[in-house]
Order: sequence, then structure tokens, then C-alpha cells
Amino acid sequence: MSTSNTTKSKQSKVTKVEAMVAGIQKYFDSATTLLLDNQNMNKVALVALLQAYVTAVTAVAAVKAQLASAVRTQDTADASIQTVLTALTSYVRGLYGNEPAILADFGLKPLTRQKPTAKVAAQAVDLRAETRKLRNTMGSKQRQDVKATPSPATPPGPAATGTGKPQA
Repeated sequence: MSTSNTTKSKQSKVTKVEAMVAGIQKYFDSATTLLLDNQNMNKVALVALLQAYVTAVTAVAAVKAQLASAVRTQDTADASIQTVLTALTSYVRGLYGNEPAILADFGLKPLTRQKPTAKVAAQAVDLRAETRKLRNTMGSKQRQDVKATPSPATPPGPAATGTGKPQA
């Protein structure tokens, strides 16, 4: 049963109980006891029992309304305080860095770097190897293995004329 149906059901029961109380007071004025379900029940006790039900349901409805109002207020406060907390945390971390004692006074823990998973580490190794290959980057030991080989002597070219002017 949904909440609204339950509320309507209880409200209709309260209306019915209030009508019963009014009817008892109007029509059973001279009677002191009533025979209900094979039991004698005092009229005053019966009215008190019915009134207690009405009072209880009314009190619960009032508390539910207060609760709903308080929850709305809390939700509004939560939304506004979250942005302030985020900004304040950033400010404190920027001002004091990763000092554990000071951060603890603000209820914060120092930031720690999380160890990468095996999959992420393997991907990083592959990416580094591919980048080194593309850039032809060598480490210090790889560079030691690279030796320049002398190129063969170049054959002498045509003799210069010595005038410094181009020949036509």
C-alpha cells in the first residue's frame, strides 16, 4: 500500500471513529455500559479508547509533517554545504600542503598516491616502449654501443681554376 493510500485510509478511519464518538455521546447518553463482542464495556472507557486512537493518529500526522519539513531543510543544507566543504578542503590543502598534523585538525587525511594495478602498469610499459621506438630514444647503455664508422675517403673532385669566378 502506498503512503498516500495509507494516509487516506487512516484519515477516513479517524473520521469514522470521530463520528462513532459523536453518535455514542448523542444516542447512548443514558447507558453506562455497552455489550460489545460479548463483553460489557463502560461507555466512558469506550469513548476514551476511541479518542486515544484519534489523538495518536493526529500526533503521528503532525510528526510526519515536521519530519518532511526537516528533511527538506536538511536536503537544502546538504546541497549548499557540499560546495563550501569542497572549496574549504581545496583551500586548506593548498595552504598547508600534505602536513598530516595540520590536516588532521581539519578532519582530513594526507593524500597518498595509489599504486597502479598490474594492468595499468603493463599498459604504461608498452606505451613507454612504443614512444621510445618512435622517437628513437636510447638509454645510456644503448648509446655506448653506437659507434661511428669512418666513411671511405671521398675521391678528389675537379680541380679548381683559382680565379674565383664561375666559368661560362
